[in-house]
Formats: sequence, structure tokens, C-alpha cells
Amino acid sequence: MDSATAAKYRVLWAKSNPRHPLWKHLLDAAAVSLALPNPLNRFGWRSTQTALIVGLHDIGKADASFQHQVAEFSEELHQAGFLATCDARCRHERLSARFFTNKLKGVGFNPYAATAIARAILAHHGYWDEGARDIGIEYANAQVELCGLLEQSLEVVNFPNDIPSDLSAFGMQLAGHIVLCDWIASNEKFFTDGRLKDVVEAGLYFTTAKEIAREWVIKLGLERSLEAG
Repeated sequence: MDSATAAKYRVLWAKSNPRHPLWKHLLDAAAVSLALPNPLNRFGWRSTQTALIVGLHDIGKADASFQHQVAEFSEELHQAGFLATCDARCRHERLSARFFTNKLKGVGFNPYAATAIARAILAHHGYWDEGARDIGIEYANAQVELCGLLEQSLEVVNFPNDIPSDLSAFGMQLAGHIVLCDWIASNEKFFTDGRLKDVVEAGLYFTTAKEIAREWVIKLGLERSLEAG
């Protein structure tokens, strides 16, 4: 992410208190995914491909109804071109699932596997309502650019297009993995680690986040317990 893009998208937030940029949270979650055993390995998915899905779990937070929840952030958002709208509230995970479904449809991905992935993303806060509306053009552009940032960081250009041998197991394992990664990446002690403070270059940020994620996984004993399970 170049400095001009970073300056624009730094106003989009994922955590409000303390404020944490959305682009950083997406990279945090992807970093945690890489530090953990890959639950989709047996289905032929590389760890980086799984991490891209994990990183995109909150892409739906790039939306007016989410971003303008905190009044004190609104002026800065407006100045960056992210306006408040009259759109009805829509939970961010539904918008994340919508984004990913549209992305996979656009490349001719298998629709059954696409549905399993979208529902795994949808479920990361325990809700299953799939209904989602369109979003404003500035937010839609932001989602595309943030997705591109993750793809570039992870060096992922495509996904396996074969239908997983067991779609239920595939979806449930992915859903649990997303929840675990988000739980670790959302811990205030993780994203306020001093090594991440004021880092605005995406490559350096991601490298550092991966180091911190490995430390957390080891500290929690997850690298052994998950492989044993």
C-alpha cells in the first residue's frame, strides 16, 4: 500500500476503542491464520489461500453504516470521501459474505464451494442471516483495494476450484478457524503491541504482525493442540 492509499484508508476503522484501522485488522487476522495449522490443508488449500479468506472476514466493515457508528470519526471519514448514507443498517459479516460471493462468481468459482465459504464468513459472530444490500461506490472501491492489499501481501491469485470432498466439514472447519483467528487478532494486547505502533507500510506491518501472531499461538499452546486434534 503506497503512502497516498494508506493515508486515505487509514480512516476506515475496525476497532473503535482504541481505534485500529481496518486494513491493519485484516492483515492481523491473516497473520494469525498463517501462524496456526491450516484447517483446509486436506482439501488442497495452501495456508496463504486460507489466510486470504480469514483476512477478508471483516471486509464488510468498509460500509457507511458501520463506519459512521462512532460520531467522533464521521468528520474525518467525510473529509476522506467516505460519506454517511441513508442505507439501512446491515451487519458487516453479511456484507463480507456478499463481497466474497461476488468475487468468486466473477472468476467462475464453483458455486457450492463459494456458498460454503460465504457461510463460514457469515457465521463468525454467530449470525446466519444472509441478506445484504449494495454499498456506496467509495466503500465498494475500498473493499476492492483492501482485498488487493491482502492478495498482494499473501501472494494469492486464485483458489482451488474443485468441490471439497466433504463440504460440511470444509465449511465448519473454516468457520471455526475464522472465529479463532479473529478472537486472537481482536485482542487489544495483540493489536496495540508496540512493534506495530505507527507502522504504515503494509509489507513491514504484515511481517511484524506475523511475528507477533507466532508468539501468541505458541503462548496459547495452539500450535500443538490443534495439530494433535
